[in-house]
Amino acid sequence: MATIPTDLLSDLKQDIPPSGSWVIEATLPQLQPAEDHIYSLVVREPGEIWILKYEKLFRYLTSTNSWKEYSAIGDLIASPKSLYVSRLGTLWGIDLSQYGELDNAQEMPFLIRFDEETESFHFVRDRDNLLNSNMDLVGISEPNENNQEIWMLTVENKDQTIKYSLISFNVETLQATVHFKKQVSWFNNTSPISSLTDMAITPDGRVWIMDRGQEQLLYYDPSSGSSGIYQGNPGAIDGLSGEDLRDSHYLYVDRLGQLWIDDRGWLDFSNPNNPVWH
Repeated sequence: MATIPTDLLSDLKQDIPPSGSWVIEATLPQLQPAEDHIYSLVVREPGEIWILKYEKLFRYLTSTNSWKEYSAIGDLIASPKSLYVSRLGTLWGIDLSQYGELDNAQEMPFLIRFDEETESFHFVRDRDNLLNSNMDLVGISEPNENNQEIWMLTVENKDQTIKYSLISFNVETLQATVHFKKQVSWFNNTSPISSLTDMAITPDGRVWIMDRGQEQLLYYDPSSGSSGIYQGNPGAIDGLSGEDLRDSHYLYVDRLGQLWIDDRGWLDFSNPNNPVWH
């Protein structure tokens, strides 16, 4: 387990909001216990807050202190995974709707977009139909600086083969691009196989992917198209190679731009060319 140095703690304390009393602005409508988890919370514009919970999506307007629920897209139950606001103010969602009532041969898109005129969500296909219901979502990025692209890590299971893809989606051109693929077969495979569980984007633009099956951290650099495995300092006793990552799942970039693996420790990017594990 990593320890946080004193100088870093002092920096964190400066970013923590000052003490004071909290004021309850609004209370969500009554929900069932199974729904008591917030998957995403975004602000589309000042005074308009969107909250995503289990199979339910709420919009809250501060001016009227009112809630509106969105739980369906057409005749389908909507089960969005994440919400995203583009630089144009358009609200997007990654949807994992229940397709059981549809023809199994029909491939549905899992992108949805909010239409202000009709105040409803609609499915959106990317230009080449790469993003569809045959995929499951492993991870999705926070908006990047220009709020124009969504990055996602997807997985497909077919014929005893698992195929992972790192895909970017441009919200203005509707172009989806596959940047990175990793395919593994688990049939008669007795050695550990890759199991990609999450992704995150660091301030330098690199995409990082957690592979707990191989106990390693992968990276992809969009500016050069290069990819690889974070090596760090293999000889260091307290380096990443000394960590047991078989039970690790999540990646997170904190407000200081450091990449965390669960609560095991973080990569310090003070030297972007040689990030150091703590």
